[in-house]
Amino acid sequence: MMEREQLRTVSTVEAVSTALEEDIYALRYEMGEKIKETDLVLRFNVSRNTIREALAYLTSKGLLEKVTNKGIYVKEIMAADIVEIFHLRQLLEAEAIREIIASGEVPQRLHALADAVSERDPEKERIANLNADMAFHEGLVEAAGSKRLTKMYQGLLTEVKLCVFQSQAFVPARSENIVRHFDLLRAMEAGELKEALNCLSEHIESAIQCYQNGLRQRVRTK
Repeated sequence: MMEREQLRTVSTVEAVSTALEEDIYALRYEMGEKIKETDLVLRFNVSRNTIREALAYLTSKGLLEKVTNKGIYVKEIMAADIVEIFHLRQLLEAEAIREIIASGEVPQRLHALADAVSERDPEKERIANLNADMAFHEGLVEAAGSKRLTKMYQGLLTEVKLCVFQSQAFVPARSENIVRHFDLLRAMEAGELKEALNCLSEHIESAIQCYQNGLRQRVRTK
């Protein structure tokens, strides 16, 4: 029998949404797997309407897809999706780098975020390392000081995470991220825009290759 999970009534929809989002990132659902409302009602011990609201929210975030007359499914990421999503990410991060260099000051918080990545062993603490890596890039965009840029990046972040976590178990640990973050910060502090953008480009292209390979490996093992 499926285990019931009691959730507080305060923001129950949010609690269900968060639990399901974590399940998707943790690969407890397969890409393209159908989400069954009845199972979720039993699991969380909430109303069907609450489940539908949570699923609608996750669909709007890009984690789920609604197929007319069929149901709701975990979004399936293709190799081409990874290229498009990460290149869009690169455009936004590149703009942030331009703004930070133009300001003449690289916030110390970025060094702290880079240190946090280096403190997480990519082999033994893979998920923590990946979360720290994404926190660094999110902090990079926020450091530009543009609310619109940050909002655009936040809108893309869910799909970035989906690409990363759907593939991460099938790829080697990416220890080179640690070096690339510090190389990027050094170039920014030196005011070397071209070098900083090259560091970002190498980082993004390496990630695309890595996660595409991981995605292919995952598909082969299904």
